[in-house]
Amino acid sequence: MSVQFKTLFSVKLLHEYYADIFADLILVVPEATAIVLKNGKILVRELDGVYHFLCEFQENNIPVIELLNQSLQFGLKLSNPYFFNFTDIAHDKAVSLYNNSSLTSSLNIAASVIPTGRFLTHFISHEDRPVTLSLESIKGNVISTETITSEHTRNHCSFEFENALFGAYRVKETYPETNEVINYYYHQEIFVQPIFSLIEIKIDSSFYTSPPEFTIQFDAKKEKLNYYIIADKYSPTDFLNLQITDTGFVKDSRSEVTFERVETDNFGPTEFKENLLGKPDSKVTLFRSLNKVNRQHKSRKNIQLSLNGQMLISNLPAPGQEKTQANFIIHLANP
Repeated sequence: MSVQFKTLFSVKLLHEYYADIFADLILVVPEATAIVLKNGKILVRELDGVYHFLCEFQENNIPVIELLNQSLQFGLKLSNPYFFNFTDIAHDKAVSLYNNSSLTSSLNIAASVIPTGRFLTHFISHEDRPVTLSLESIKGNVISTETITSEHTRNHCSFEFENALFGAYRVKETYPETNEVINYYYHQEIFVQPIFSLIEIKIDSSFYTSPPEFTIQFDAKKEKLNYYIIADKYSPTDFLNLQITDTGFVKDSRSEVTFERVETDNFGPTEFKENLLGKPDSKVTLFRSLNKVNRQHKSRKNIQLSLNGQMLISNLPAPGQEKTQANFIIHLANP
């Protein structure tokens, strides 16, 4: 009997920052999921930023083993330490969870969940008392409850996931006049590593005939470009005639980046202090883009600094991955 491998489903990672392959995340397969994959005769292969899950089929196009309603859990681990510098995403203790709980063939919008192991310490959101704290499944089934009255000064409570399945849970806080819900994700293996995001795929029977192509899209960070110009030995007229223009937007088929000039008298609390820029007699101004622009791996070309039509700098610097902000200091000096 001959066998062959066919795609059961795939997960593609995309990032607006990159024009092509995105390889800043690594798929982490915990042991519990690896066992399910092995038992289901499923292999994982990565090619050009796409993870292909290949299932073993018999020659009559019937899967050797058919897994139904099994949930596969994976982590995504960062391989690029500068990822948060160019990605529009919160950087906190929560992680993003992508799953196909609503539609079997597509992933939901990412939900924010807090990682936890077997023992969960939950910090209470408000000081109001009494408060009833309920550990629930994501569908609202109550697992454990505790009520804290005004006689107690505790600001937290503890729950244990005893014999619980790995997955999403929530703690509901019920006050006399309001409620709060905090989402958690319980897994004893996957959070041993610094996991950035979670993927949970529930296998449906339709996968074996119509393999879904799941996609996770990350947006690029959007910010204004700030060019601080420090000019030495420039006449007042020449200094006022300095300009920054974008002459490359047509050739690059992108939106034009336009700039406003901000003099030091109008610097706000977020701008660099004038006395920290240049010498006491240096002239200082700021060219700031009117709109926020996306970070991109391929720098925008031909954003130029000129004086009276004469080009001084043909390509002003763009924020690289290592820069947390798009602030640049440009020094100019006449002999």
